[in-house]
Amino acid sequence: KLAILYSRRQDESEKKVAWTDIPEELKKKRDAKLREYQQRNDGYAGRFMVVEVETGKTLLEKQLWYSTSSGNNMLVWRGDDVYVVGYSNQNAKISKDGALTYFELENSFNYAFAPSADGAAFWTGGLRTGAHTTIEGLVATPFELDALPGFPEYYKAFSAAKDGAAFAGTTSFRVAKIGADGKLVKVVPVY
Repeated sequence: KLAILYSRRQDESEKKVAWTDIPEELKKKRDAKLREYQQRNDGYAGRFMVVEVETGKTLLEKQLWYSTSSGNNMLVWRGDDVYVVGYSNQNAKISKDGALTYFELENSFNYAFAPSADGAAFWTGGLRTGAHTTIEGLVATPFELDALPGFPEYYKAFSAAKDGAAFAGTTSFRVAKIGADGKLVKVVPVY
């Protein structure tokens, strides 16, 4: 099966709520509940499809209140569910009937991300910090690079190893090995 999430588009049927009209209790906390509320009330929608690759048959097609403005996203199958993880860290779990659950991961933004080799976890990274997050229960184990002088260092890419570990490249020309337990093992310069 192939999962497809189209870029967001304006949706006249979805109410657009201005910042001034968002409930104060949501604005005070500025957490995932606020960002989900904004997603549900931003006047944009996403289109999600599941296609049977062998036949081209559409198994599911649904308009979602969830959308992503970035084309930099990863869709990961876990059983019958599809997990969408993207740069903005406004992520979603979409079940086989199209029901959607919004979630955020450990990082503020996901500059780099990849599924684990067995598809049971995500590797994500932002500004020096990263996380190994199990899909079951969304349990995160954070890890962090040591600070270098100069411009901030970001994770740029992850590559999952068969043994459950991962390798990550950074914008400061370093490669990090992270163990299957989500702990930073070694960081070396490659420039």
